[in-house]
Amino acid sequence: MAMNPEVSAVVLTRNSSRSIVKCLDSIIHSEYKVKEIIVVDGASTDGTLDLIESYRPTQDIKVVSDQLKGLGFARDIGWRSSTGAYIIFIDSDVVIDRELIGDSLVIMERDRTLGGISGKLDPKCDETGLISLWMEKNVAISYHKSVDSYPSLEKESLHTGATTFRRSALEAVGGFDHEMALALEDWTISYRLRRQGYTLAYIDILCSHLETSERFSRINIRYGKARTICQRKGYPIVLFPLRLKLTFLCIVAPPLALMLIMHYYMIHRRINKRLSAINRLLLGTIEVWRLALRISGIVFELLFGRHVEKSIKPMDDILSPSSK
Repeated sequence: MAMNPEVSAVVLTRNSSRSIVKCLDSIIHSEYKVKEIIVVDGASTDGTLDLIESYRPTQDIKVVSDQLKGLGFARDIGWRSSTGAYIIFIDSDVVIDRELIGDSLVIMERDRTLGGISGKLDPKCDETGLISLWMEKNVAISYHKSVDSYPSLEKESLHTGATTFRRSALEAVGGFDHEMALALEDWTISYRLRRQGYTLAYIDILCSHLETSERFSRINIRYGKARTICQRKGYPIVLFPLRLKLTFLCIVAPPLALMLIMHYYMIHRRINKRLSAINRLLLGTIEVWRLALRISGIVFELLFGRHVEKSIKPMDDILSPSSK
C-alpha cells in the first residue's frame, strides 16, 4: 500500500466474558495496527466490562451502549462512533488472524469497487456433545470455508463477524438497518451495498469463531424471526426456501423426516469423511432440527411480530432470493 489508511475496529459484546480477552488480544496483536477500538456493549452483567477496563491505560478502548436496540443499531452506532477510513467489525467471540486486517486493506486499496471483505470463520467449541460437534462440522460452515475467495466476488452476502467495510460505502447506503435487530443485519447491508454498485468478497484467511452450544436454539429461532421482518421490509428474500418447505413437510408428516436426515447424512459423508456413520446420522438429525427451529421463528413472527414499514423499493434482484 502506498499509504497506511486508518482502520477502526468495532466489537459487539453482550455477556462476552468467556471470549472478549482473546478477541481484543487478537486485534491488539494484529500485524496492522488499528487506530481505535470501539466496543458496543449490550448491557453486559457478567464482568465483560471489567475485563475491557483492565486494558486501560495501555489501550484506548471506547465503550458505547447499544441501548438494547439490537444488532442493526449496535453495528450502526459502532461505525458512526469511529473515525477510520475503514471499519472492521469483529464479534466478541471471534479471534482474528494476525494478517487479516493488513491483507484485507491491500485488496481494498487496490480494488476500489469493494465495499466489504470478510475473513472466513472457523468454529471452535471447547464443549463436548453432539451440538458442539455440529457447531464445528455443520453443512453451512463447511460450505462457507470452501467458498471462493478474492478475486472471485461474493454473489450472496458477507457475514459481519470479521469483516472490513469501506467507510464511504457505509455512508453511501445509510448504514445498517436498525430494524434488523435479531439477525440478518449482515445480509441486508450486503444487499444494500450491492444495490449501490459495490462488490463484496471473501479473503482466504480463517478466523477462529469461539462457539458455544448454548446459543443453538436461540440463534436459529432469531434467524427465523429475522427472515419474516426482512421480507416485510421489502428485501428480496424468500420466506420459505426449498429446504424449509421440505422441513415443514417433515413436521406435518414425520416419516418424511428420515429422507431429509439421510440427505444430510450423505452430505456429511462427502464433506466430513472422518466422522463415524452414527455421528453423520446424528448431525443430519440436528440439521433438520435447526431448520425446524427456524420455521418456528418464522411462524411466531408471522403471528405475533410487530409491524414494520416496507422501506425497500422493488427493483431487479441483484442477490439470490434464497439467502441464508
